[in-house]
Amino acid sequence: MIESFFNLEVMARVYPSIVRGLWVTLALSALIIPCGTALGLLLATIRTLQVRALNFFIILFIDAFRAIPPLVILIVVYFALPFVGFQLSGFAAAWLSLSLVLGAFSEEVFWGSIVAVDRG
Repeated sequence: MIESFFNLEVMARVYPSIVRGLWVTLALSALIIPCGTALGLLLATIRTLQVRALNFFIILFIDAFRAIPPLVILIVVYFALPFVGFQLSGFAAAWLSLSLVLGAFSEEVFWGSIVAVDRG
């Protein structure tokens, strides 16, 4: 049993792939965090304008992207968008979908913070 989990030969063979995956994950994180946070701040700022039509679409976006699991969003972006003529690489699809999810969550954080502060 221990040979299945701690096989040094297999570990040595897959180590380069794991390191490459680590660098891809770090690159994605370096892009997703600022983009998603900026999107959330932008949406919260637009929402303070109190334009009813804009608020409706912002709330619809937020509710959808907070309710749908990120994996489902990733699959839709990567596999369904090519059917409408918009193909993305795996990296770009992961960046876009996870940035949209983070944007939805961070908008709620920013909006809650804005609403909590009294006018004046």
